[in-house]
This record gives sequence, C-alpha cells and structure tokens, in this order.
Amino acid sequence: MERDDGLWSVGVARALADSAPFLTGGRQFRALCAEAVQGRHCERADLLARLLGGPAAGVALPHVQHVADELTCGVYSIAEAEARELLRRCGLPEPLWNPVLLLDGRFLAVPDAFWPQACVALEIDSRAWHLRPADYERTLTRGNRLQAARLPVVRATPHQLRADAGPIVRELRTLLATGPHGPYHRITWTRVR
Repeated sequence: MERDDGLWSVGVARALADSAPFLTGGRQFRALCAEAVQGRHCERADLLARLLGGPAAGVALPHVQHVADELTCGVYSIAEAEARELLRRCGLPEPLWNPVLLLDGRFLAVPDAFWPQACVALEIDSRAWHLRPADYERTLTRGNRLQAARLPVVRATPHQLRADAGPIVRELRTLLATGPHGPYHRITWTRVR
C-alpha cells in the first residue's frame, strides 16, 4: 500500500487480485485484466504474480485460474481469449499469442496470433481497440509489414469469430496445412512481449 496525498492506495494489479473473489463473472474479470495489461496500467508479470499469490489463489477460483492461464500464454484481450477458445474447439494447433516477430533479426510486427511452423498470422481487428486514428493506422501498418514480408495474414473481427467462424477456420486450416509460407527461415520470435 502506498500513501498518496494522505490517502491510502494500491496498484492496479493488487486491486484486481483483491477484487477477484467478488467479481464472479468470468467475462467481466477477464475484461478488467485485459484492459489493465493492454492499457499498460500494470505489468503482465505483476498481475500474474498477484493473481497466483493473492487472496484469490487460495480458493482456486476458476475465473482467476483462467485469466492467469491466458496471461501466461500471451492472450491480452477478450477477443483473443475468445479466438483461443474457438481455435481449441476446432482442433487447430495452439499459436503463439502476441509474439514479437523478427525478420533477419530486425523487428517486423506483433501479430495477435502466429503459427511459427507454418509462418501464418491471425489478426483480430476489434473496433473497440481501433477507434482512435493512431490505433487504426498502427494496425494497418502492422498488417502491411507482414504482407510485405510475404506472410499470410488472416484477418477477422470478433463478431465474425463469434457469428460465422467457418470461413476463417477453413482458411487457417488450409494455410497451416500448406505452410511454411514466405521467408520462414528468416523469421524468429520471442514468446511474449
């Protein structure tokens, strides 16, 4: 606890861990944790440590364990979490989530999901995260860099993944089966940012 202008306060990661037993709605808790990490209100490692070592850890709350698992593998948003569940249900291999991709040792992009064995990326274009012009431009630039490197990029919205994922899953299956694509031998990555 810190004292700020005469008031006691705690960091975001601690506040989330302390509130976990009272936020029983898994989606609500996921959304708060995703916002905290994506909005850089707290560090992923700090949040993970608090969730796994805080008051909620002792009672093994399923929604806390679920969020901890997602954070561990690099899932940082509700849309990515839902995509992960969809890919698992459809029997697709687990991709890397939010890896830092390098082309010849230089930064290329951070796609939402990436299958290194096939050199295929999945980008989930959520309107909620791309409303500001700068965010939208960053997304376009990232997609253009991946395509310029000749990597197949499957683009989907969260709504498409929820309402009619069939075409997206078929496209991913085809690309994964026919890979590796592009300059796969020149691509390296780090697991999560």
